[in-house]
Amino acid sequence: FGKIEIRNLGIFPINAKRHEKISLCIELCTDRDKLERMPEDEYVDFLGVSVAKVKLYPFDCSTTYKIIAKISSILS
Repeated sequence: FGKIEIRNLGIFPINAKRHEKISLCIELCTDRDKLERMPEDEYVDFLGVSVAKVKLYPFDCSTTYKIIAKISSILS
């Protein structure tokens, strides 16, 4: 507990919590052409809890920024 494998780099310690609220579901799509430029808000149900969902192409340089931006908008 408290470690993460970063592919091609190894195992690193991280600050981790045993319990945390799920705020975002990310669906990684390998066909960029199937993604909407301006999608409507979408949600998925996890054990009766509605969670925001986004679909992203994982190979864009901006994907990490998009995740951070969406999390920031949810938490603000």
